[in-house]
Amino acid sequence: MYTVGTLTPLAVFSDIGLSVTLTNPVPINASGYTSTSPIGTPTPVYLSQSPYDYYIYDSLGATVLGPVTVAGSAWPGALQGIVVASPAANANAYANRLQSTINKATSGTHALFAGVRVDPPTIGAGASTLTEAATVYIVDAPSGGSLAYALHVPSGTVRIDGRLNSLGITSFGAFNESITIVAFSATPVFDLSLSNNFTITLTGNITPSVTNWPTGGVSATAAIRLLQDGSGGHSTTLPGGWKWAGGSAPTLTTTANKASIIVLYSPDSGTSIYPTLYTDNA
Repeated sequence: MYTVGTLTPLAVFSDIGLSVTLTNPVPINASGYTSTSPIGTPTPVYLSQSPYDYYIYDSLGATVLGPVTVAGSAWPGALQGIVVASPAANANAYANRLQSTINKATSGTHALFAGVRVDPPTIGAGASTLTEAATVYIVDAPSGGSLAYALHVPSGTVRIDGRLNSLGITSFGAFNESITIVAFSATPVFDLSLSNNFTITLTGNITPSVTNWPTGGVSATAAIRLLQDGSGGHSTTLPGGWKWAGGSAPTLTTTANKASIIVLYSPDSGTSIYPTLYTDNA
């Protein structure tokens, strides 16, 4: 679809055999416009500056997308797709699907590829009070299934660099946290921006530190497993600011192939750290 007087497509539909129906809602009694793209023969549609509603139908006449309101000169900020899917027996159904191929350049370095990028909306100035703003807002999980999720990631790793604020986790199944293996050094760093479960094998004495507690005055926990190697005898000098019960740190095991596990809790982004020796000589 093109704006009248331009050579740059406003939208391109590459699927063959689709028909695009455009209706002009201003004025309401304006006549509609229909363009059908036969197989292998795309049909350009030229829009004036008036707003249009467009619908996309497949070759059987089923609605693929629509109505979506666009202006002749530019897409508006919000698009709404309304799709009715009627899958065959035992088939999955996806009301909307985005699928693309991204080719790497022949040289250089790409920082990021993504199938979808959503930028935060710009909130304009005004005198009203805005209670909440979100880049993506999912109203709820659907109903009608034995299991229902507002968001389902069937495989792969979900990475969240910002804070995850859950207002109500009522129940969950297996909740697995990966363990970060820290390479030995005399001054190992347990970085909470990478994980909150760590293990290190001691081949010598260490003076560890814990960094990057989440900011904003939130609470957090971390677990550290200190495993002696086959020789044992390696000491650990713990940070002096930790608030141990009784006022002093316990003695950790130095027995070969045995471990001490320390669980840390901070209610205030790492300002106060309360450790517990969860198990010793395990």
